[in-house]
Amino acid sequence: SKYIFPAPAFTEEEKAAQQSALTDTRIAQPAVGTADIAIFELLRVLGVAPDMVAGHSYGEYAALHAAGAIDFPTLLNLSAERGKALPSNQYNNCNPGRITPSGLVVPKPRGTSSGNDREQGKHQ
Repeated sequence: SKYIFPAPAFTEEEKAAQQSALTDTRIAQPAVGTADIAIFELLRVLGVAPDMVAGHSYGEYAALHAAGAIDFPTLLNLSAERGKALPSNQYNNCNPGRITPSGLVVPKPRGTSSGNDREQGKHQ
């Protein structure tokens, strides 16, 4: 889409406007859902099928689609409505480079600690 793949920006103002448009929750929610399902469909075509699916926060919407509970147009409609309901500036202070697609589990490198491992009885 024009939000994910915008025209080249030549000024900082243009770049900021493009980033603002993409991170607007009315745009970002359906974009994230589309990316989630694109990854899910790629894995499905490659023969990878889950025994179960789950999601956290927005990832629950993609998980519902992956489980067959809702179709893709419904996912997009729910995503758009959720995007309208959330304040658009909710994530302005986050680092977008640290956001991972909903439901994607990124394993922690071995030998690292988040500081909470001992509290959770998971320290190795």
